[in-house]
Amino acid sequence: MRTLVTSALLIALFATTSALLAAHSKEVEARFDSTYGAAVRGVKSTRSTADDAKLAAVLLADAEKAGNADPFAVKLYEETWELGKLHTTGFPPAVDALQQLARMQPKRQLEMQENLLWLYEVIFRNAKGETSSKFGNAIVDLTKEIVEGKKKRAEYSDAIKLLTKGQAIARAIKSPKVDHFTPLIQELRPLAVIDTKIQIAKRALAKDVKDKGAMTDLRDHYLRDLDRPISAKTYTEMLGDSAMVQKMTLAGQPVDSLDASAAGELAGWYASMGDDGLALGRQNALIRAKVYYERALQLKAGDAQLKAGLDAVHAKLSALKVSEPEANDLARSRRDRLGITVAARPVPKPEPKPVPKPPKPDPTPKPPVVKPQPQPEPAPEPAMVEPKEVEPENEEKELTEEYWRNRKSIFDF
Repeated sequence: MRTLVTSALLIALFATTSALLAAHSKEVEARFDSTYGAAVRGVKSTRSTADDAKLAAVLLADAEKAGNADPFAVKLYEETWELGKLHTTGFPPAVDALQQLARMQPKRQLEMQENLLWLYEVIFRNAKGETSSKFGNAIVDLTKEIVEGKKKRAEYSDAIKLLTKGQAIARAIKSPKVDHFTPLIQELRPLAVIDTKIQIAKRALAKDVKDKGAMTDLRDHYLRDLDRPISAKTYTEMLGDSAMVQKMTLAGQPVDSLDASAAGELAGWYASMGDDGLALGRQNALIRAKVYYERALQLKAGDAQLKAGLDAVHAKLSALKVSEPEANDLARSRRDRLGITVAARPVPKPEPKPVPKPPKPDPTPKPPVVKPQPQPEPAPEPAMVEPKEVEPENEEKELTEEYWRNRKSIFDF
C-alpha cells in the first residue's frame, strides 16, 4: 500500500512570507507539472514505491543543477522529499532534500528536523534487535533537539506531545535517558496553557488585523507570561505604543549595559506588572524588577528609593512562595540569559539575473489579442502574525553540514 503522510507544519513568519509564496507560485507549479508531471503521475499509478524513490533521485539531481537562486529548486527539493520518503531506497535523497531546504529557508529548519524524525520512526516501527535500538536512540536524541527548537518558538504544546512520544520510545528500548523526559514535561505544562492562549489570540488577529484586544493579549502573554519583551514588541508596535516599545527595547539589552537611570526605569515598570495576572507572569515580572533594582543600586549604592523598591519586590516574591535563594538563582539566570549575544546571520548574495534584450519592433500590424477573463481564486488562509524579532537566547542557529552528515549516517545500514 502507498504510504499516506501527514502534511508538514508550515511556519508563517513576516520575514519569509515572500520567499514561501514565491516557492509555490503558479509559475513554479506550472513549470513543474509541464516538466515532471507525467513522470510523477506515472510512478503514483503503480503499486510499488521503488519507482517513486528512483524519480526522487532524479529530482534531487535536477534541483542541485537549478541553483539556490531559483525558486524552482525549492519545489524540486520538496517533491524529492515527498517521493523519497515512500521507500527505504529513497530515504538518502529525501534527507539530502531536507538539508537543502533547511539551508535555503532557515525558518523551516524545525520543519525539516520533524520530517527527519518521521523517517526515523518509520524504520524504528519496522525494525528489530540492534537496528531497533539504534534508531530508537536516534529518535530520543532528535526529539530533544526538536523540543529545544519548539521552546524557542514558544510551541510548548507540540513540545509536550513530542516528549511524551519520545519517552515511550525511550522506555521501549530501555534507554537510560528515559528519566530526562519527565522533568521537561513538568517544566513545560504551565507554559502550554500560555501557548494555547497565544494561539487563540493569533487566530483572532489573523481574522481581523485591527483586533486591538488580540494585540493586547499577545503583547501581555509574551511580555509577562513568557518574559519575552523583544517578541512582544511586534504587537506593541501594532498598538502604536512607542513609549512601551522603547522600554521593551531596553529590556532586551544586557543588564550591565544599562545606566542607573535606565535600570531604575525598568525596575519600576516591571515591579508594577507584578501585582496582577497569572502567577507565572507576576513572578517573571518581579524577577526582572529585582535584576534591574540590583543593577541600579550597583551604580547608586545607598539610594533609599531604589532600596525600598527592591524590598517591596522581595515581599511580593515571598507572597508568591518564592524563597530568597530561589529568587537569587532566578535573577542570576535572567541576567546571564540577557548577556547572550548572537552574531548576525550572513545574508547570501543573490545570483545576478541575465538582462533580457528588448524585442525588435514588428512592422506588421497584428489583430488585438483578447485574453480570457481570469477566474476568481479562493481567498488564502489568513497568515498568523508572528514576532518579527526574538530575544538572542531564542534565536535559532543554522544547522551545519556536520549536523546533517551525522544525522544522515544512520541510514547506512
